[in-house]
Amino acid sequence: MGTNLKAKVRFILNEVNVNGLVWKKGKDLKHLKTRKEYGHIPNDFSMSDYEDVIMKIMNEKENDVFLYYLKGYQKIISYLTMENGL
Repeated sequence: MGTNLKAKVRFILNEVNVNGLVWKKGKDLKHLKTRKEYGHIPNDFSMSDYEDVIMKIMNEKENDVFLYYLKGYQKIISYLTMENGL
């Protein structure tokens, strides 16, 4: 991963740690429901519980964090996916 890309990832992670997760309107509850339906999280998980799991994954160095962006697009697109079995 290039230095510029690493800086973007660090910037996004810092923004999320400072400001919390930001969901598109209505996507938070939809995503929570989907994860429950797939059995990825317990059925009694609240949105807060789910966001806590996401933040933990993002901040543990042994997890893989992927940054997706549009090449040539000037604004950083803060769309991250995390991989730890979820």
